[in-house]
Amino acid sequence: MVNAKNYAFKVHPQQPNCQASTQAHGAIINCRKPGAKRIARDAKDVLSQQVSFVDVDGALKRKRALGDVSEHDASSSRTTPQPDGSTSGSSTTATLPERSISHQRPSTIKLHKIKKPKLPSKGVDLDCWFTILSFSDPAQLLEMRRTIPSCYHFLRDNPALWKHSRNYHYGDDLPEPSSELTEFQYADLRHDHGCQSCKTPNTRKTYWAFLRRWCKECLKKKHCREPEAVAMLRSALNEDLSFLHSCLPAGILDSWGNFVGVGPATTHALKTVYLRADVNKLVAEYNTLRAQNKDPAAWGAELNAWYEPKVRVVEERRLFAKEMEGWEELMRGARSQDYTLKKAARKTYYQAKASELEPAISARELECCPSYRRAIRIPKDPNSTSWLQLKPKLEKEAAELKAKGGLQEERPAARHLRYRSHYRGNINNININININININTNTNTNTNYSSSINNNNNNNHYLRLVAPRAIRQVKVSHLFHIMLCMVVLRHLVTVWARHMLKALLCHTHFTRVPHHSTTRLSPTCTTRHLLNEPARLCPPFSTNLTADHTPNLNLPLLHFPRHPVTCFDLFFSFARVFLWSLVRLTASHGGVCI
Repeated sequence: MVNAKNYAFKVHPQQPNCQASTQAHGAIINCRKPGAKRIARDAKDVLSQQVSFVDVDGALKRKRALGDVSEHDASSSRTTPQPDGSTSGSSTTATLPERSISHQRPSTIKLHKIKKPKLPSKGVDLDCWFTILSFSDPAQLLEMRRTIPSCYHFLRDNPALWKHSRNYHYGDDLPEPSSELTEFQYADLRHDHGCQSCKTPNTRKTYWAFLRRWCKECLKKKHCREPEAVAMLRSALNEDLSFLHSCLPAGILDSWGNFVGVGPATTHALKTVYLRADVNKLVAEYNTLRAQNKDPAAWGAELNAWYEPKVRVVEERRLFAKEMEGWEELMRGARSQDYTLKKAARKTYYQAKASELEPAISARELECCPSYRRAIRIPKDPNSTSWLQLKPKLEKEAAELKAKGGLQEERPAARHLRYRSHYRGNINNININININININTNTNTNTNYSSSINNNNNNNHYLRLVAPRAIRQVKVSHLFHIMLCMVVLRHLVTVWARHMLKALLCHTHFTRVPHHSTTRLSPTCTTRHLLNEPARLCPPFSTNLTADHTPNLNLPLLHFPRHPVTCFDLFFSFARVFLWSLVRLTASHGGVCI
């Protein structure tokens, strides 16, 4: 075989030594391995026996067959010039028989070239694109600007397009952007996501007070509280610049560090925060303005001309931030209502489809199926595809439920779900009004009036779930009212008992006279702050005066404590009041009823 032993072969046609062979033959030249040492020149050419050619894959086909010889070629091959000028014919060539060896080229399949689609020679008019994109949602325009290179420059250079899109989709409900924002920046803060500082992809909270979208960690790094900001407001000449705080955009944080809204804060529980970058920028601008002004007489006018526009911009941003926070709250409420309607539609749709099955699945059986409970929590409209996905799961779970004994006794999970959904759906039908008035007079007799009413349009046998020990898991609405009434009576008894215990302390306290008809009404809506800030209303105002033996006289007109210290009874009374009403509201909220 040719090249069977990895030798370097070179094959060329050669005339036979004797008789003509019926097959093709050749000689092997330079018979050596690749990379081996060269052999001597005299031993280089080694004649071989006659070797017939074989068809090797990939061998090139001759342009002309051996038998296809023209007359001109034949004559030229028969007569060859000699050195002495004579011509001699080649007898061997003429006597060669026809060789019927056919060399066929392997057939190859021609692949058709895929033609690229021709682009239109004339592009679409930009006015047409403007009209088309003006009907797109701003969120879709943001996606097109980010992903389509050809749309990037067009959307960047046409701010009016963003305005047309915003007005078409939101109308007048959405506030106009602030003067500090372009239409693209406004749409980016509204609809895009991702932290603008650390590029966290899931951040969606926009702080309109600062016109930035940051994650919570970045906000903590960038803001500073009011005392720190006041300390930073110092000029290069160590001047106090605290009057410039009105030129700084402010936000509000609660005691847990959560962002509440645009500032400044108005209560002690809320803290005003500023951005460190804004404080440093304001101080740098003041120092630059101070260095440029060399005339002390004109300094006041220049400072006022620089100060007033900044105050107007901050006030404009504050109003804009409040409008945007209100719009977002409105959208969240509308979205929540829409989700509730979609969940109710899914519940109705699945119950109707389940009743058509063979055998039918009742609504109570559906409530015991985990797949059904998961499906009705999805805030999407129902369709046939979702039902086909849910159907085999329901059939399997319903069969397992019947194999376990069915619904002979209502299971606690299903009962809790049914009662919870009932109270959530009929929350407006339950009204509980409790009015408690306690009047403490100067006489020993105490008049206490209790008035209460419970209006329940439904049956009173429904239950409320309590966050309480396991021994008290369910309590009726009427029982809840009785517990509250007992707590009020107990409070009244403690008040009467404390009045007698404080009589001995009155002889050592200075009093001032007040009108005889004054009374103290203790309202259950009073908070701990009111109790601690108004200590004169806590202790019963006894009518007393010192007699000759330094004992209190309880028959004189009412007297009033000017400023007495808060006693242990005051603290106990205030915390008991807060605990009582906290328990009532917590119980009602977990039961589905809001008092």
